[in-house]
Amino acid sequence: MYLLRYSVFFSIIFTPLAQASMDCRSLEDIDWILGSWVSESSQRTYKEHWSKVSEATYEGYSEVTLTDGKNSGYESLRLVNMAGNIFYLAKVSENTLPIAFKLVSCSKERLHFENIHHDFPQSIQYAYNNAGNLSVLVAGSGNKGFKLNFDRSTVIK
Repeated sequence: MYLLRYSVFFSIIFTPLAQASMDCRSLEDIDWILGSWVSESSQRTYKEHWSKVSEATYEGYSEVTLTDGKNSGYESLRLVNMAGNIFYLAKVSENTLPIAFKLVSCSKERLHFENIHHDFPQSIQYAYNNAGNLSVLVAGSGNKGFKLNFDRSTVIK
């Protein structure tokens, strides 16, 4: 009985905190992702750009360029609101069809998409901070993955 009382107490106290995460039923809730983003290292430049096509669709792309100017990767991206859910669709040249990742959690400044049936990645997480930076964590099973830190850019070349 003692344990039951405390578990009821903690669930009452912490439920409002859990509700601080958003439902994200609309792309409008994640407008912060719109625009151009750049992450530079000594070997590569990563660019990502998102634009609003409609209330239900954001289109984007991700591009990787080596320091010698050669393009080493390109993905066509979409965020779509379908059947009350938000999906992240990534189309790479290696696959004939886009890969869909479902939004599984969302807060004011975080997005977490998953597709546990895909080989890699299985998880894509976006985090936006007040300084105007964006981090993207791309992860798979067995501790495979990488993280990119983007700065907002005014121009994508």
